Amino acid sequence: MRAYPSVQQLKCLLAVTELLNFRSAAERLNLSQPPLSRHIKALEGLVGVQLFERDTHSVVPTEAGTILARQTREILATLDLAIDAAKAAGQCRADQLRVGITRVIDPGALPNLDTLLKELGYQGSVSELHATTPRLIEQVSSGRLDLAVVATPPRTPADLTCAPLFHETMVVAVAAGIVDPATRLTFDTLPRMPLFWLRRKDNPVFHDDAERIFASHGYAPERRPKPTHRDALFNKIAAGEGIAFMPASLTAMRRDGVQYRRFVPEIEAAFRLSLQLIHRTGETRDIVREAARALRSAVKPSRSA
Repeated sequence: MRAYPSVQQLKCLLAVTELLNFRSAAERLNLSQPPLSRHIKALEGLVGVQLFERDTHSVVPTEAGTILARQTREILATLDLAIDAAKAAGQCRADQLRVGITRVIDPGALPNLDTLLKELGYQGSVSELHATTPRLIEQVSSGRLDLAVVATPPRTPADLTCAPLFHETMVVAVAAGIVDPATRLTFDTLPRMPLFWLRRKDNPVFHDDAERIFASHGYAPERRPKPTHRDALFNKIAAGEGIAFMPASLTAMRRDGVQYRRFVPEIEAAFRLSLQLIHRTGETRDIVREAARALRSAVKPSRSA
């Protein structure tokens, strides 16, 4: 019978793959380096191949490590769904509101939901899930979430109602000192560096809209996969390995060695992220409908850095 790796071993694999540093990976997982190294060694023994090339200066995943890490993300995401479904089946109560928020924005861009609900007289509990837009749509449609704030969603299922909330302009995240802080950018004046860019499957509509904007401005940078963990992305930007585009709300996240720069107004008006609120069309719970109305009333239509 085949032996399978533990969830902890898989988490160690992802952490090292994304951060390319055993010390940083251990800190993310609240481990010391020796246990992390043992988990990676045990995983390599289980799989039967070397997963990382490492020396005193660097850690680089092998082709086998890259393939396993890519599949591991899907495995852990599926496991999350299974756990969420089990919790929803066993814990869903009339006094519980389950809300999803796209992980591409800073949650601080939204009003405090607990405060809004208390103003409505709601005394129940609120749980939050932060995930990609496709996953949030699936969770609301299946009944595991009541509401979700999603980013530039694709065509939503017929059983869901989708209402606009606000827009966020996109800003440029770049290593400190590369761009004049007083200058607003165009695609022509962006640093000639690789772009850390999202996977199309994470948000097909926004991805394709952005690609059309890039093409219209003749912007065709080298594209590199955007690390799934923001710490890893910021590390790469600070090291001068490339730039990234981010919603303006994320400028609240300060990182040494990384600066944010705005585009000129003409580009800001076109290159932005649309945030929308979804819930089931046939929703019968008053608190869900009231929470949706309260959120739509409380947010401002657009955000800039």
